[in-house]
Amino acid sequence: MKSFNFSILSGNKCPRTYDCFLEQKYILGQADAEIAADLGIRPESVRMRLTRAKRIAAKELLKNGFITGIDE
Repeated sequence: MKSFNFSILSGNKCPRTYDCFLEQKYILGQADAEIAADLGIRPESVRMRLTRAKRIAAKELLKNGFITGIDE
């Protein structure tokens, strides 16, 4: 079984800001509104950045063999 290295998400393909959005949402469990308030942006912007981050992360996970079967 492969061990997942989260550093693949923070390289040039996934800007650090996107990495932070994923961490705040899925590791820390913060709501979109809470993330938005912390960063001084709108919740809609948080959702858009999360969408972009998830897309980039999925491509990296697929490329590195951690997932299969998603559309590119």
